[in-house]
Amino acid sequence: MKKGSFTMGSGQTMPIRVLQSSSAGGSRRLNIIGEAPTLFRGVNGSVSIGHRGYPHTWIQLAVDEQGNGKGALIPFANIVFNKEGRMEIVSMKSGNIQLVNVHLEK
Repeated sequence: MKKGSFTMGSGQTMPIRVLQSSSAGGSRRLNIIGEAPTLFRGVNGSVSIGHRGYPHTWIQLAVDEQGNGKGALIPFANIVFNKEGRMEIVSMKSGNIQLVNVHLEK
């Protein structure tokens, strides 16, 4: 089933593989797992090249009733399950990129 696609900056358009949406208290949270691009250009001009062991991009967005919010992005990630069966996102590099000024587009 086609779930959509995403683009980071002016990069490649990549397919979404998993999309989870939940609502609580007037806000909406989206967890998105998509295919990782071959490279990612950061806002500071840096370029990161993907690796086979990190084939996914993970995006988490929190949006309020007006369609504005914030989020987090890991451009190159691996999805694993721990001993308790919980999903963990492993980043190729340490940490994630904070997303600000997120807004829904129709």
